[in-house]
This record gives sequence, structure tokens and C-alpha cells, in this order.
Amino acid sequence: GAIIIDTQQPINDFSSSVKLRYGNGDERYANVILSGAIVPDQLLASFAASTNHFGGLIVNHFNGAKADSRDDNTYTGRIVYKPTEALTISVRANLMVLLDNVDTIEVVNHSQFENYGQSFLNENAQPYTQQRLLDTSVKIDYDFGLFTGTSITAYNSGKTDLSGDADFTATPFLLQDTKRNVD
Repeated sequence: GAIIIDTQQPINDFSSSVKLRYGNGDERYANVILSGAIVPDQLLASFAASTNHFGGLIVNHFNGAKADSRDDNTYTGRIVYKPTEALTISVRANLMVLLDNVDTIEVVNHSQFENYGQSFLNENAQPYTQQRLLDTSVKIDYDFGLFTGTSITAYNSGKTDLSGDADFTATPFLLQDTKRNVD
């Protein structure tokens, strides 16, 4: 058996939405969604894009850069083709790209431990994560009358690059660089 989660399908009526936000840490967020018919009742599509930038709040005292900034962008699209009353073909793709200056660890003494008002971060290399996640699928439904046959084919890919200071001090003693790729 299979569990199929069917998200909102595009419909004939055109719809759209836009969301914007600005916040502390120079956060800027935008989201756009478009949906509607290309050929009514036969070819429908939806597209969404979002971008989120966070400039950061925590300062790395070694290099003066923000240690917790982040940029991520997501793009999602779907096309639904209905050549006959019985046959529906749905093609979907989602791409997420992330650049995250991760705040890994702060080495503090006992008296500094409960001082949340100050950052003691002092790493000689800015830790970061770069990720690219792609997932795609094709779903084919055919209504035979008494039952519906469904075929789903999907491809997913994840690429991650992690890099940063491995000794967590201002001395350039030990660095880390890790790449993970999954298809």
C-alpha cells in the first residue's frame, strides 16, 4: 500500500497572493503564489516562490561578521494536464536553496555562562551551510470507473556543504569541511 498526500491542485480560476515582511536582524521575506488555467479544464498550473534573508544578530568577534545570518529561496511549480475525463497527469517540482551562516558553539567560562546579553563567539572561520534540495514527481491517475489506477514516479536530490571552525577558538588550528550529496 501507499500513503498519498495530495496537496492543493490548481483550478480554472486565476488566483494569486503576495506576502511581504521586514523584521529585526535585517530580515526580509517575500512570497508570491500564482495559480490558474492555461487551457480551461485541460491544462492548469501553479507557481510559488519565496525568499527569506536574515542579516543576523550575533557578532563573531574574530572577524566582525554576523554569525547567524541566513538566506533561503524556495521555488515550487505544478502543471496538471487532463487530456481526457479519465486521465490526469500531474508534474511537480520543488527547489530549495539555503545559505546559512550557522552559529555553532561558543566557548565560555563559568561566569560568562549565564550572560545572554553578550556574544562570546570568537571563531577564526565563519561556519556556514550551503544546501540545495530538489524534489520532483510525476503522478498519473486513470479512472477505470470501478477504481482509479495511480502511478507515481519521483526523483529527489540533496546537496549539502558544511564548513567551519572545528576547534572553536580564534587560533586557526583545526577547520572542518564536509560535503554530503544524496540522489
